[in-house]
Amino acid sequence: NGLVAMRFQNDGVWGEWEYANPQMEYGTEYRTTERWQRNAVYYKLVSFGNLPNATTKSVPIGAGEIDWAFIDLSKSWVGNSSDNSTNRATCLSKVTDITIEQGQISITTNADMTGSVAYIAVKYTKKTE
Repeated sequence: NGLVAMRFQNDGVWGEWEYANPQMEYGTEYRTTERWQRNAVYYKLVSFGNLPNATTKSVPIGAGEIDWAFIDLSKSWVGNSSDNSTNRATCLSKVTDITIEQGQISITTNADMTGSVAYIAVKYTKKTE
């Protein structure tokens, strides 16, 4: 099916399975082969639901304690909720801010975008104990 996963052995100890190309099912967390400051990078496609009406809306990522996060807009999707047509450029032009803070994605719009839904791709590392 084109899915590639791998794991590495270090001093006789096998690490966790990591994905080179996560299949991106909504809400599923994937540990990738990428690293950021020596930490494993996780990837998740978050269903944001309908965008807000000229205000800010926040949705939890649902990934536990996040240390660092990055929104991958190239993998994110925004479209019309009634027919699922992609009008990404029009929708993104009305988004004034996208942030990740305290485990939540917040999107601010400058117009009524309640007829559009979004799926946001997030890469992140987790806090270590």
